[in-house]
Amino acid sequence: MDEEIIRAGSVIYAEGGVEDVEKESDDEWSFLVSADDGEFDVYITVEDGIVTDTRCNCGFDGEFCSHIAAALYYLKAEIGEDEEDFE
Repeated sequence: MDEEIIRAGSVIYAEGGVEDVEKESDDEWSFLVSADDGEFDVYITVEDGIVTDTRCNCGFDGEFCSHIAAALYYLKAEIGEDEEDFE
């Protein structure tokens, strides 16, 4: 991930922008991420501690956006202690 995107995701997470977190299935999580540029739906799939899929409806033209980064920060901070570390 680009360092600027990681930094922006960290700020979104620290400011409480990761909301409405739901565990959709054993492997998939959904989030509503609120940031200066709007509210976006983020989905992350984690299988055996490895992130295997990420999606965001923000329209960012790249591999990962700051909204996905914020959701990943949430997963690591909130459930990382209870499950294997994410890779």
